Amino acid sequence: MAPTSVSPAFDKVGYWSPNTSSIDWCENNYTISYYIAEFWNSTSSILIATLAAIGYMNLASYKERRMTLLMQAFFTIGVGSTLFHGTLRHKMQLLDELPMLYAATIGMFICIETHFGKQGPWFPIVLTAWIATTTVIFSTTSGTLQSLSFQLTYGSMIITGLIFLRIFHTTRRAIRPTPPTVSRLIRLTISSMFLAITVWLIDYNLIVGVKKIDSKIFND
Repeated sequence: MAPTSVSPAFDKVGYWSPNTSSIDWCENNYTISYYIAEFWNSTSSILIATLAAIGYMNLASYKERRMTLLMQAFFTIGVGSTLFHGTLRHKMQLLDELPMLYAATIGMFICIETHFGKQGPWFPIVLTAWIATTTVIFSTTSGTLQSLSFQLTYGSMIITGLIFLRIFHTTRRAIRPTPPTVSRLIRLTISSMFLAITVWLIDYNLIVGVKKIDSKIFND
């Protein structure tokens, strides 16, 4: 099969063409390197893996295995995101998106047990079944179905996590005063996450339109 780009009007053909991922982001492809589809998206994702590695090393002696497991999931996201944006291949997309769902699931586990106390052995079993189900669904679907299901699943889990974060802060503040710096940090975290989700969804759903605007601006 001759290599072709998903959006040939704006992007170049590169080493990993044709693109097989269900999404082709707003960054024009192969404009910096013939071997890297989305150069800036790919290289900036290395920072995710780097920060996760730092977090893991700082938590290495921590008794809470769930926290180090969360850092491992974040590290896998960084590696997967780098490979996904660098190749725009479907398998690399799964290496990016599935760890995102795993990390969100681990985060939900931490939030629920922190707020409601330790749950019974049924709880990790349910979460494991959830992870297995989502893995099968996202590994066997493609195109719009995969995109929409991933957006709804991941977005809802992140929003739920932010709600838990707000509940934790409110509960803790009612028990004892919280330093203003902590309160500002939590508010900044929540607002930044909502902004990031908004931008992510715009980029995810309005790619063609944004690329047309980008092309018009830089070609006029």
